[in-house]
Amino acid sequence: MKTERIEVGVRQRVLWIGSEAYPLSNISRVSTADVVYRKGAAVGRFIAHTFFWLLLGVIVLVGLFVGGVLQTDDQTDLAIKAVGGLVGVLILVRLVMLLALLSRRSLWALIIETAGATHRAVISGDRALLNTLVAEIVAAINNPAATFSHTVTNFVMGDQYNQLGRNSVGRVSS
Repeated sequence: MKTERIEVGVRQRVLWIGSEAYPLSNISRVSTADVVYRKGAAVGRFIAHTFFWLLLGVIVLVGLFVGGVLQTDDQTDLAIKAVGGLVGVLILVRLVMLLALLSRRSLWALIIETAGATHRAVISGDRALLNTLVAEIVAAINNPAATFSHTVTNFVMGDQYNQLGRNSVGRVSS
């Protein structure tokens, strides 16, 4: 997950979020929502991967033994250490990934709903700032002279797709 600094503001009856523009007259709802990590699913994937790597390690060792590659006790000990070490490293990598997910701080999303669709516009760790943005956007909808601007640290999660207009770039990996 990477971060970017973007400007969020209202100018001339248009809500600007970075380079995206939302005419205030088209906005039907503005809210914040918790970004929910699927921690249970992540733990389940870790357990499944752990069993998979352990089973694969046993299969490799049995295959080496049945195939006649392991003929002495020294070769068997070396193979067990090598396969066990590799499996241990793979499990350790998955464990680090799991712990990174489980230790992530809470994030919130600014949700903009228009007549056509719902957009997750900004993801931030500052809930108070997003609540301020919601209040200011709603006030700007009712006040044609309203203007404001905030710099927000936006968390970019996953791949983004830009399929609109002549400047379509397709998938942009983060």
